[in-house]
Amino acid sequence: MAPAARYPVAGETLHQAAVREACAVRTVAGIVDISTLAKFAVVGPDAAALLESVCATGIAKLAVGRGRYTFMLREDGMVMDDGTVWRLEENRYLLTSSTGGAERMEAHLSYAHRVLAPHLRVSVVAQQEHFAGIALAGPCAKDILAELTGITPPAHMGLAYAEIAGVPVLILAASYSGERAFELYAVASDAGTVWDALETATRARGGAPYGLEALEFLRIEKGHIVIGAEADGRTTPHDLQLERMLRKSGGFIGAAGLTRPALSAPDRLQLVGLTSDTPIPEGAMLVTATGEPVLGHVTSATGRVLGEGAVALGLLAGGRMRIGESLVATSPTRSQSARVTVTAPLFYDAEGTRYRD
Repeated sequence: MAPAARYPVAGETLHQAAVREACAVRTVAGIVDISTLAKFAVVGPDAAALLESVCATGIAKLAVGRGRYTFMLREDGMVMDDGTVWRLEENRYLLTSSTGGAERMEAHLSYAHRVLAPHLRVSVVAQQEHFAGIALAGPCAKDILAELTGITPPAHMGLAYAEIAGVPVLILAASYSGERAFELYAVASDAGTVWDALETATRARGGAPYGLEALEFLRIEKGHIVIGAEADGRTTPHDLQLERMLRKSGGFIGAAGLTRPALSAPDRLQLVGLTSDTPIPEGAMLVTATGEPVLGHVTSATGRVLGEGAVALGLLAGGRMRIGESLVATSPTRSQSARVTVTAPLFYDAEGTRYRD
């Protein structure tokens, strides 16, 4: 695709624009506003202890200057939210969580501290209004960032401090698209200057800004869950194939809830991938044949960003045992259906080499 095609095209539909933007990220680079992510400063001698009570993954052994993906459970063991946690200093962490979940997570952190562990010496401050966030993603992202900051960008899940156009920024190397990517945080009042510099440098290479629909296409291909779709309030880490990340020592909110026998039933709705040669209707029921009992549903669907066919994520009864099966995704109210094959929920760069490059 020629660089000129990265710009809006007269007459293109919103869907076509989103595909163009997603292609820019896969082949060159793109930038997107991620200021809506919830952001919390967790500070104090017992900051790690509080985070280990809230996050179901290990936190205390995280080295200064490093981050990791994490998720949080309700007391009944269901996944409530997810995000990343970063150790900025010995006793200072940054916790991010999902867009739209800031108030819920703020209440959850407050409950964990004030009710469950009031003895902990820690403060939690919501910062989503103070800091704006911009994600830079794509195979050229590392070079663009190096050009603008004059530093060597951090490795995946590392962090660094730098300046862009004279504005101090915190750089977090994390990927939601599956490409080499960085999250850049700056004081909100100065973020416009950072955006302008990033957009100019990105467009100069043939990249472009991208929006939430393009981001959705990219994350589905990579098999990343989203709160509200795959993590719909009824799914556990095991249902979402996150159980290997659970802290074996326990001690986190929801750990006791996970021990209930019903949550280990083999016929629970489990996360799977779905592929098809034709579009897969989002929200469709999954059945073996028309008129047969419903086995699950399609949670998120997209066409392949580069290539032919469609992919989707779904929740399917006993899904892990059904890999390779052929099912029908049917939406009678929209008169849409597609023959789908059940796969693992990962369709792009299974080895993870692109986001580590």
